[in-house]
Amino acid sequence: MSYAAGQSIEANYYTPAKTGMAANNTIRNALAKGPSLGAWIMMPGTIIARTMATLGFDWILIDGEHGNMMDSDWHDTVNAVSVWGPSPIIRIPGGEEWIIKRALDTGAHGIMVPMVHTKQQAEKIVSFAKFPPQGIRGHGGPFPSAAWKCSMGEYNKHANENTFVIVQIETVQAVENAEEIASVPGIDMLFVGPNDLAASMGLPPTSEDNDPRMLEALEKIKKAAAAHGKYVGIWASDGPMAARRVEQGFQMVSIGADILAISGFYGQHLLVASQAVAALKK
Repeated sequence: MSYAAGQSIEANYYTPAKTGMAANNTIRNALAKGPSLGAWIMMPGTIIARTMATLGFDWILIDGEHGNMMDSDWHDTVNAVSVWGPSPIIRIPGGEEWIIKRALDTGAHGIMVPMVHTKQQAEKIVSFAKFPPQGIRGHGGPFPSAAWKCSMGEYNKHANENTFVIVQIETVQAVENAEEIASVPGIDMLFVGPNDLAASMGLPPTSEDNDPRMLEALEKIKKAAAAHGKYVGIWASDGPMAARRVEQGFQMVSIGADILAISGFYGQHLLVASQAVAALKK
């Protein structure tokens, strides 16, 4: 890179290719054009995060609910993901005010809140995720602007409209209240957790929808989201399942998780190699 006379190296070094919250809001920009694909990160470490972020996903979900990650890991992972373009989304353990603030202060482009059963829960989540006057989120976090590639002034001014708020529909009660939950201003997406939803119906936890009760519940959730202009998403464990979910009308769909990719790859290839070893021992 060459520099004109009087031009500082620092000015170039600290200028990202795309600046501003709207330009770097990959998940919103992707969803505006159609279905969006992403993946789960459940293990700490920036190398895995960076590797996954370079593959072409629109978003990467950092799993703070079931993953082996503390909120101190979130900061590193958010920045490792965002620098490559995907939107980092943090799934937090629950909808409490303090953890929502901690997650968003990393610079996460959005949050996913599990086990949201009622409209009242959804309203509280929005309040905790938005700065005044829309909510009660506190100012002062110095880190978010880096992950958004913007100034702190822009972040404080435009975070409310850019932050993506996802609530998970994972129980029979939540399905019954899906339309009320979707009606809450500031909720952007209803995201189905199929394993917990199946379990709440007395079915084996599964990502499949072979039971008529699951199919009926999924249709009700999709209709509730559409009725209020909200997006609808769902977990899928692999590419074929993700493709089927997209065809069913889901707009934000996962393609498995880091730990599933590792165990699936090595499980498959160990079996192949082991068969060769076993054949030599006969």
